[in-house]
Amino acid sequence: MFGHLFKTSCQNIRKCSVIANSKNGVLQITLNRPKVKNAFTWNLYEEVATQFENANNNLKIGAVSLTGTGNFFTSGMDLNDVITMVQNSNPVEAKSNVGKINRLFAAIINLDKPFILLANGSGVGLGMTILGLADFVIAKSNARFYGPFLKRGICPEVASTFSFSHVMGQARANRYLLFGESFTAEEGLKNGLISRIVRDDESFEKVSNDYLERLTSLPFDTMSESIKLIRSHVRSQLHQANNAECETLYQCFLLGKLRFSFS
Repeated sequence: MFGHLFKTSCQNIRKCSVIANSKNGVLQITLNRPKVKNAFTWNLYEEVATQFENANNNLKIGAVSLTGTGNFFTSGMDLNDVITMVQNSNPVEAKSNVGKINRLFAAIINLDKPFILLANGSGVGLGMTILGLADFVIAKSNARFYGPFLKRGICPEVASTFSFSHVMGQARANRYLLFGESFTAEEGLKNGLISRIVRDDESFEKVSNDYLERLTSLPFDTMSESIKLIRSHVRSQLHQANNAECETLYQCFLLGKLRFSFS
């Protein structure tokens, strides 16, 4: 995807769980585990976090986009990794893995450049809650978003306990974070989480490229300063939510204060 715009930095795409391509000031991060719906392993959290951190420190990068390979954006945490960790019941391992989750979302919150999310398909778990951190979301019309957090015995994450209520109000946010209701791309647009829906008769790649090219035509310094101003009002609250959620996740994973169920 976007091959005509970007030159990949990955030497063997088939073996890369994440692909980072950059050209004309846009860093595109592509999740590349289509066989498991681009689920996040613990290593993938770190790999994607590194890309966001590097982009924030690179003056030649003016924006960052995130998408997935195949027809699914991401199914969230890789449950095989989570099950193995819970079975090991190792406090050091659990703390380390939760730290990887915290690091990724902190890196996105700290980004002083536009974060464009290209939802090439449906999103589950963090694939839903990450919408609340994006500055602009383009989604396919058939995409659905779902967060089965309480069903799995864990709490919502990606600072969504703040971002969702901030965007759409607490009552509506609770439908998705607590009751696990799903929503369509159209509903996401009405809720303020999605910016542009790509219709069936449109090319997702073309629409996405058009918006990315529009970003590259803007002055990077002014764009960065504008993003800082926009985020200055909520950045501390997002960090606070991310830290609190990760602490609760640690308790869910290891201390047994919440029941962990994969049924």
